[in-house]
Parts: sequence; C-alpha cells; structure tokens
Amino acid sequence: MAKGKPSENLLDSKVRCAVQAANALSKGKATDDEIFASLKNEFDDREISELIAYIYFISASQKFGAFLEIEPICLLNEEKGCT
Repeated sequence: MAKGKPSENLLDSKVRCAVQAANALSKGKATDDEIFASLKNEFDDREISELIAYIYFISASQKFGAFLEIEPICLLNEEKGCT
C-alpha cells in the first residue's frame, strides 16, 4: 500500500481534485456526491471515467501485491540491478 498521505498543498486545481478523489475512493467513499460534484467541475465525463478506472486499478494492484507480499525488484535510488 502507498506510504503517507498525499500533499494537500497543490496549486493545480485538476491535480488537487484528482488527489482528493483518489484519497476518498481508496477509502471506500465511492458514493459521496460531493466527490463527483467536484470532479464534474474539473473534468468531462470521459476524463472522470478514466480517472476512476485508473484509481481503482492502482488500488487493486497495490492490494494484490501486498496480499502476495511482493517486494520491489529494485529501489529507485539504487543504481545497480535496475534496467
């Protein structure tokens, strides 16, 4: 699972809205009308659909990896062994 809370100090309103939606949706607040109202102010229906699909894809991938106790192949700061 992701480590830490996303920054709330974002200048771009679309990014801020997407981060807030991802945070809420990952906590199971998928039916919150306020989330969808804010998304509709920033994105069109196609963008909202893609964003929600991506949020759930990443959340499922993280949960699946955690369930299987999958470790990273290499660390981002590590220079050897990464291609």
